Amino acid sequence: MITRDSAYKKYTAGHIYVLGDWTNIHSRKVAGKVITAIKDGFADWKLGSDDPVIIHLEDALVDHTTAATLAQIAFSELRGFSNIRIYCNEKNYKILEAADGFGLIKKLVFIQKS
Repeated sequence: MITRDSAYKKYTAGHIYVLGDWTNIHSRKVAGKVITAIKDGFADWKLGSDDPVIIHLEDALVDHTTAATLAQIAFSELRGFSNIRIYCNEKNYKILEAADGFGLIKKLVFIQKS
């Protein structure tokens, strides 16, 4: 759960934020952590199947493999969740858009203006 510390004010409770490297070399590890966070939750927070799943990639480093990984997560690992949204900045959107697998997640990905 996000604490009330001022450093965390920009984060919304109940959303998943990927901070750092989600490129080919770290893809499985990051995907596993995202899946675990969504399915299992944390000590004081857990998503229900009717809750929106919101993944933020604004502060993540993505590459051509991230879109396929997101498609696998959204349509296989999280198939019990119906309201999945992925937010990213314009730079990451362009990287995802050019990648294999983007066609599968296109309707889930939105540009988050800062």
